[in-house]
Amino acid sequence: MRQEFRMSVSAHPGEVEKVNAVFARFAETNGLPGGVRRSVNVALDELLANELSHGMKGRDAGLVTVEVELVQESVTVTI
Repeated sequence: MRQEFRMSVSAHPGEVEKVNAVFARFAETNGLPGGVRRSVNVALDELLANELSHGMKGRDAGLVTVEVELVQESVTVTI
């Protein structure tokens, strides 16, 4: 069965915590193992920090969209 969430956050470093909180609920609801949760959290932190620091640098406004999809035993993250 396919499970997913999608959210958009503003280009502000504090928004990373919002994404992590939503992912934590998603992971808990779908029974993701602890190791997978930690790995995805590290990846989300790094990817979002990079996007907000470099990709959105100099922009006052803008949104970053995060999509997480779980299909069988595969987790896909798209930013």
